[in-house]
Amino acid sequence: MVLVIYFIIALALSGITLLFRKNTLTRAALFLFLGLQTVFTAYAFIHQGQKELTYFLFDSVGLIFLAILTILSYTTVYYSLIYLKRHRDNPFRQSLFAAALMLLIVSMSSVYISEHAGLLWVFIEATTLCVSLLIYHERNALSLEATWKYVFICSVGVAFAFVGIIFLGMTVQKNGLYDLNFAAVADHVALANPFWLKMVFLFILVGFSTKMGLFPMQTITVDAHTVAPFPVSAFISTTLMNVGFIGIYRFYTVLEHTAIGDWMSNLLMWSGILSILVASVYMLTAGHLKRLSAYSSLEHMGLAAIGLSVGGPVLYAVFLHLILHSFTKAGLFYHLGSLHARFQTYKIDSIKNYFGKSPAGGLVFFVLLLFLGAVPPSGLFVTEFLILKGMFQSGHIWEMSILLLLMTVILFAFIKNGLKMVFSDDELKTEPVKNNMIIELIPQVILLLAVIWLGFFPPQVLVNLINQCLM
Repeated sequence: MVLVIYFIIALALSGITLLFRKNTLTRAALFLFLGLQTVFTAYAFIHQGQKELTYFLFDSVGLIFLAILTILSYTTVYYSLIYLKRHRDNPFRQSLFAAALMLLIVSMSSVYISEHAGLLWVFIEATTLCVSLLIYHERNALSLEATWKYVFICSVGVAFAFVGIIFLGMTVQKNGLYDLNFAAVADHVALANPFWLKMVFLFILVGFSTKMGLFPMQTITVDAHTVAPFPVSAFISTTLMNVGFIGIYRFYTVLEHTAIGDWMSNLLMWSGILSILVASVYMLTAGHLKRLSAYSSLEHMGLAAIGLSVGGPVLYAVFLHLILHSFTKAGLFYHLGSLHARFQTYKIDSIKNYFGKSPAGGLVFFVLLLFLGAVPPSGLFVTEFLILKGMFQSGHIWEMSILLLLMTVILFAFIKNGLKMVFSDDELKTEPVKNNMIIELIPQVILLLAVIWLGFFPPQVLVNLINQCLM
């Protein structure tokens, strides 16, 4: 019943926003929605393990990603209001942006707690429609091209995933099961034909990789990052990529104890390594700051895929890694909005002496880059170390060696570009546009402190929640 109320109020708020198209009402609707999202998340935690409407489950995996989404919803709404004010959009475009953002958050929340394969697919497809409206917000040639690419490729990818779900339904139907609840499917696939199970996972992996950003379907997310408003880019690179991960994870856990368990692990391992290889190559030559950041997301999703393939205790590091990456990467994209307001560009070669022009901004920006490169005291250092340790202990020595080399290249790319933008001299002595940077930096600093705290001193409640995912 609570879930029904959540859906109704969220749809009502988005509908009212679109209907009346007043800026004050749009802001009020966003704040009311944040309250609704907070209450719903709190309810989910209080009723952990409980089912809602038969097909939704508040399990520990879903709760982790739901908590990330709710926290980042606050910061994303905050920076969205800054973005809309800065661009002076008309009331219609502001209301459309707000409505699409609210519906996107509802769709992602539903994905996280979906217990049914078909329903999970429906809400993942819904995220495509919502985020496409946000990508096209600036209504120029680049945003139009990126939107059509995103809709087309994501729709094709999600169609692949739908074929995989059909194969899964055909497979379990032979064993007398006519329900695609994940718990029920897990009990009926042990004796299924391995060939069809391989087809199921292959289609699921390719399909949901459009959301997670894994090789070979990573290109569309990079294009979307480049042209989307910076608060939307923050969502695409964090909570929306987590949608892709949880889609793959749900099917992987159902099939991991079947005859294709080792085959799936190898597929995920090399998909992750190839994703990181692609990221390292492009990050060395990237000239656009948002593309550099987007390929960094590809690296971290590749690490999550590798950790999932290793399994066992490494899964603890995977979930913690996704939490820390979400906070750090969101902080970086939020900062890019402030940076663009000062320099009027995302081109790396056009940004000079950032530290000299804004010591606080330059320092936070450089720290964000270092944190994404897993340089201590970034909590990502802990999770990447645990993933590498797990690879070594499980005998993946060659894969670990390749991964270490690629991660070194990526760290070099971050530091090289960071030093160029932050500390190099500005020969033209340009004066950037001034904006109230300090106020905009506060949420980013809070996210950085959270990354240190959660990485090195995780609270017991978080440790317990992640450990429940491993059972």
